[in-house]
Amino acid sequence: MSGTGASVLYGGLSVALGAAIYWASSLPRVSMPGGSEGGFGLASNLFHLPLYATLSFFLSMSLAGGRPQDLTLRLGAAALILAAAYAALDEWHQSFVPGRTAAVSDFLLDVAGIGGMLLLLHLESRAEVNR
Repeated sequence: MSGTGASVLYGGLSVALGAAIYWASSLPRVSMPGGSEGGFGLASNLFHLPLYATLSFFLSMSLAGGRPQDLTLRLGAAALILAAAYAALDEWHQSFVPGRTAAVSDFLLDVAGIGGMLLLLHLESRAEVNR
């Protein structure tokens, strides 16, 4: 599927994932016994990478009509700005949720996931051109 249908599909997936992120970040954080989250805290922080990589993939494919080879630098930049803005808004939103805080480190993990996916898509696009 490519073109308008793919744009709508990936746009819908972007909105659905954004809604899921909002819902999950609205849940109050439950403190662990002894006050230490240990491995759970690390795992939940590292989950930012694939979560926002997926969001940037959906946004990119929506903008490029489902065709990675059509993802131009301008469209990639738009996907980066949209996903990073959502990540920043999500961190701000969490500052109002009991037991949660806004963390620059979480935002940086989000941006790393976004950038990693956009780099992979760019490399895939270049490989398609060279085939």
